Amino acid sequence: MNQIAIVAGATGLVGSSLLNQLLDDPYFTKVISISRRDSGIKHTKLSEFIGPLDDVTFLKNHIKGDILFCCLGTTIKKAGSREAFKKVDLEIPVLIAKIASENQVPAICVVSSIGANANGSNFYLQTKGEMENEILNLGFEKTTIVRPSMLLGNRKEFRLGEEIGKLVMIPSNYLLFGRFKKYRAIKGETVSRAMINIKKKNISGKIFESDQLEKYGSNIL
Repeated sequence: MNQIAIVAGATGLVGSSLLNQLLDDPYFTKVISISRRDSGIKHTKLSEFIGPLDDVTFLKNHIKGDILFCCLGTTIKKAGSREAFKKVDLEIPVLIAKIASENQVPAICVVSSIGANANGSNFYLQTKGEMENEILNLGFEKTTIVRPSMLLGNRKEFRLGEEIGKLVMIPSNYLLFGRFKKYRAIKGETVSRAMINIKKKNISGKIFESDQLEKYGSNIL
């Protein structure tokens, strides 16, 4: 397949893993990375464009392909305020998705979070839910929302709360069954592999919870 993948946010935990997997996969002949900073990766298939992700002209010029993978995300602490967090996790992903739709990119796959709910009381999950709703209403031929639980892997940045959470979640994985299975911690590389498999195998559905990502991110799928 001569598929062109676009990745927004290729320097985070899921995004960096996704970028490497896309570059290794012959299904995709070209990978376009749209980011605020250089990934440091050099590859014949990779076209990397560095710039402000709220610049409409910049985005319109480079978001052209067969599927947009959006892996943008931060924390309120890192962003510095709720307003700054909302810009990174809601406003910019929606802007990028709108431009992709206008540029006739047929498919989008966006990373959200387990528990995302636009009507919820938790600000973080409410923001994620609002982002989901806006992207679902854009009318792509194929829209995929992935909702991972706590992510495992080596981040380039240190998140104290996340590291403490891992100490609790990893042993708890063995105690979570049935409808609680989706709360198990999951590797970032498993999430990114699931995103690719959902696209390649045209797996039906719009929202994929973390236990589904564990299944579709399996090497033996």
